Amino acid sequence: MELRTPPSKVQSDELLLQRLKNRLRLKHFSLLRSLGDCRNLHLAAEELNMTQPSATKLLKDVESLLGLPLFLRHSRGMIPTPLGEEVIAYARLLLGQMGHFAADLENKRHGGHGFLSVGAIMGAAPDLVAPAVARMKARYPLLTIRLLGDTSDQVMQLMEAHQLELAVCRFSAAEQPSHFSFEALGNEKLLFVVSERHRLATKPPRSIAELTGEAWVMQPQPSPSRVLLEREFSSAGLSRPANLIECSSIFAALQIIQQTDAVTQLPEPVVRAALEAGRVVALPLTHRVELPEFGVLTRRSAPLSAAAQEFIETLRTLAKEAKEPRSAGKRKPPRAAEKAAA
Repeated sequence: MELRTPPSKVQSDELLLQRLKNRLRLKHFSLLRSLGDCRNLHLAAEELNMTQPSATKLLKDVESLLGLPLFLRHSRGMIPTPLGEEVIAYARLLLGQMGHFAADLENKRHGGHGFLSVGAIMGAAPDLVAPAVARMKARYPLLTIRLLGDTSDQVMQLMEAHQLELAVCRFSAAEQPSHFSFEALGNEKLLFVVSERHRLATKPPRSIAELTGEAWVMQPQPSPSRVLLEREFSSAGLSRPANLIECSSIFAALQIIQQTDAVTQLPEPVVRAALEAGRVVALPLTHRVELPEFGVLTRRSAPLSAAAQEFIETLRTLAKEAKEPRSAGKRKPPRAAEKAAA
């Protein structure tokens, strides 16, 4: 009697790979990504413009092919299994890379120099991201750059969904997936700001306790700015202000405080022009704790395009230039030196 040797792990891997290559299609990955987002088979089928029975068959095909369940069926929806989460993450990676490839190819087909998608928090936009975009466009006028701005937590969601090639935001390795690389670039100062017509503009508060009764414009949870502000009130033994407007857009918040008697917290680079024009006033209050530094976030598993690599190098150069005046000690600026010499 002939004894059959069980297939080795390498052979099993090869067999599975062959089955995946022969039978898996992009529509399978599209369904998995959609189900991972909405957790509902009916909604996923609608999003992909197919019937629910067709979506059910596609899902069964994938689970049968892999030999494991990817979702648990509950009354509250489709809950991914731990291995299902892994497959969904790969579906997002594959479809995200394909989206970037298609956009880049279409751009070059029409005579362009490629495509670059960047996410950024608004606090980093005036001094780093906007100048970096300007320098890149000066070098490559036909390079298409898609810039999406939001809070760090929302930019992270776009990165996880593979809608961005890189981002400039804040990152916590303890809270975020380990498949990202982070390089700190700098920080911005947060200011407590009111309209120039606000009574506090002429009678500044001496502590944050005097602001609890004011109307506030705050970023939603869990943005780092909101978390920091909540800590400020908590560490002072204060409850959060009850009169509250939540606004994720920093520039919308700036407009709101100019038309209301509200207080807000904004990055100095964003509010700088309004301060110089006298439309808003910064209150003489300081934060007990600074925000963590923002920096460049990239995906470990995906190689960066040449445009992305050059954009990151441009950001590094700008960050270094921004720090040089501060590290110059007590050197006089050129104009001051000229006046002294005269």
